[in-house]
Amino acid sequence: MKKKRILPILIYFLIAALLILIVVNYEEFIAYLTIITDKTIYLWFNLLILFIALLITYNFINQIKQAERKASDKHRQSRTDSMTGVYNRIGLEEYGEEKWEMAKNENTSFAVIFIDIDKFKTFNDTYGHNVGDVIIIKIAEALKKSVRLETDLVARYGGDEFVILLSNIDKNAIHVINKRIQKNVKEIKVDEINESLTLSMGIIYTDKIDDDNSLDNIIHLSDVALYKAKEKGGNQYYFNDDH
Repeated sequence: MKKKRILPILIYFLIAALLILIVVNYEEFIAYLTIITDKTIYLWFNLLILFIALLITYNFINQIKQAERKASDKHRQSRTDSMTGVYNRIGLEEYGEEKWEMAKNENTSFAVIFIDIDKFKTFNDTYGHNVGDVIIIKIAEALKKSVRLETDLVARYGGDEFVILLSNIDKNAIHVINKRIQKNVKEIKVDEINESLTLSMGIIYTDKIDDDNSLDNIIHLSDVALYKAKEKGGNQYYFNDDH
């Protein structure tokens, strides 16, 4: 990091020193220019000025690019859950709306899966918050493995709840993804726990994306569907396509 900073500082120092010398000795500098008769010297002097201008331009552009990268990284980090690496609630709202609008413009289907980890509070209280964090991280990894990374979005909604957005998908594919989620979660191993982890999921599917519907409404309905799955004992999903 220090080496990257030293080069631009040194370049600017040299440029500043040259400019100061020119300003301080301005009259002598102008007089010198007027008596230059050697075309070779004059050419090299112009090349030097051009080189300095290129250095200034290069460093200016480089600083703009670095500032843009930092701003982009900061924006992405503010929308990412630091524990799991999936989107957080802010990222879900921002990028979810983009996916919703895209599905609306392209007249394609859309689905939301609202997920809750079964018995998480019991695990957390019994084995401690560190084990609870491990469970959440492993669940997030299993969810990312289960979806289509190019088109789907996984977000941590809060605590032990997750939301998955599926765009341009049919009902059969949703069932396939749900089965894949259950399989990947079942394969999770946590040393302190002697039983398999399971999930309850509420799923809302719609092919009616218009001004009378909204992503917030679909997420709310998927949350309602989730609790219907939990009321049946958990470790299952409740599917509703009447939207």
